[in-house]
Amino acid sequence: MDLNIEKRLNEFMEIKNKIIEANNRRLETINKYIEVLKKCDLKEADNLETKIFKLYILLNSTQKVANYLNALGYRIETGTFIGVRKFISTDITDTIKYNSDCVLDDDLRETVIKLQQNNSRGLGMKCFYE
Repeated sequence: MDLNIEKRLNEFMEIKNKIIEANNRRLETINKYIEVLKKCDLKEADNLETKIFKLYILLNSTQKVANYLNALGYRIETGTFIGVRKFISTDITDTIKYNSDCVLDDDLRETVIKLQQNNSRGLGMKCFYE
């Protein structure tokens, strides 16, 4: 029977180092999220797309963003005879996913897209603490 303590210690040290590396990556992600969040104060001069991205960071829900914009009186243009309608969550998702031509801070765009992808997979904020 091999009772090599040194070998077993090395195995545990490798596991420990992997855990430390994973936690450091999570901390980096959280710190980046915090820095982006600090810059998310809504300004009157922000265009609609920027407001959508900032609101998504703050509210973490496409439906809540749609409700907030609707309460402020924003409407989306349609091809119907009425011409406009209220926002729905799909409009917010489409803006986040497909509106790459709007001028946004790269960190804001990247963080919102990652958060939205995690939410659509049912992970939500778990990516920051698990």
